Amino acid sequence: MNLAFVYTLIPVLKKLYSRKEDLAEALKRHLAFFNTTPHIVTLILGITVAMEEKNSQQKEMDASSIDNVKASLMGPLAGIGDSFFWGTLRLIATGIGTSLALKGNILGPILFSAGV
Repeated sequence: MNLAFVYTLIPVLKKLYSRKEDLAEALKRHLAFFNTTPHIVTLILGITVAMEEKNSQQKEMDASSIDNVKASLMGPLAGIGDSFFWGTLRLIATGIGTSLALKGNILGPILFSAGV
């Protein structure tokens, strides 16, 4: 997932870092291991972009703090996202799909399949 994360950041990083060396350093920084629920990643992306913007403006900022924040949010948000999207939402979709299917509604099997 780190490659997708970096690919998402490329347009922003190109605007923030005009020097190729700074851009390369920023891209390498985000190639570290990263894995979280895809639906929740936007929160981490927003925080990362804000920190990269601050890093591009203030050279005294410690760039390793960007990776530390990203890594510290990755695990807890993965737990929240996985439990919601794979636990709660899946069960609700299956329940509603079953109920609709019993009444003859065509959306029933579709929701049931999405939930399973």
